[in-house]
Amino acid sequence: AARDIWIRGDQVKALVGGFEYNNVRGAISGGLSVRVDTAVVAKMGISNGTLAFRASDVHNGKFRVEVASTNGPSLLVHGDGSMFGDTTTVRLDSVVLSVSDHRLTLERPATIVSRADGFVLDTLRLRDIHSGLLTVAGSVPVTEPMSLSVRADSVELADIGELIQANAPFGGLATVSVDVSGVRRDPRITIDGLLDKPRFGEVHLDRATFGGAYATKRMESRAEPPRFTSITPVL
Repeated sequence: AARDIWIRGDQVKALVGGFEYNNVRGAISGGLSVRVDTAVVAKMGISNGTLAFRASDVHNGKFRVEVASTNGPSLLVHGDGSMFGDTTTVRLDSVVLSVSDHRLTLERPATIVSRADGFVLDTLRLRDIHSGLLTVAGSVPVTEPMSLSVRADSVELADIGELIQANAPFGGLATVSVDVSGVRRDPRITIDGLLDKPRFGEVHLDRATFGGAYATKRMESRAEPPRFTSITPVL
């Protein structure tokens, strides 16, 4: 156990952990558990967090991660993994991101495979039953061309505001796409986005579109002039 830990500006009020190791006739197994209470990481407040990992043998194990922020949002992730040679495989069986009355949940198990020549992410789809869909898929080789895409469809800006613990309330919907291609030493990135009736504090817009492209170590951006609904002055 440890208390009042400071690491490069991040703070942990209390940390408790345990470790178990078993070796029965050469069959190795064990587990690891860690609990964090009251922390500030990257300027975001965390109420509590737990990590549990149990290895059934030297190659396979299961994990579970739970995190709750100080202002309400929480994240639950659990799955299993394996390591054989230079290949590490992680399967996500469940992912639940809860913000206010919204719950983004994993539609089906997703797999991440990491090898010496890169990693591949099977399609990761998080969907809210009311609105909102987040999709990530692709491959990132070390030397071969990459193909990675991130899609956010009708995601609540209010949820994003809560997740980043913004000082002002957010509102509206965001639809954003990010595509990554090229090779690692010379990536190409394109971004396109649409904000529907966004609100940032006292600034209310009807619609806003934006985009950008990164290539040959240069970034170009574009945006249509936003259409304002109202602005409430601060006196």
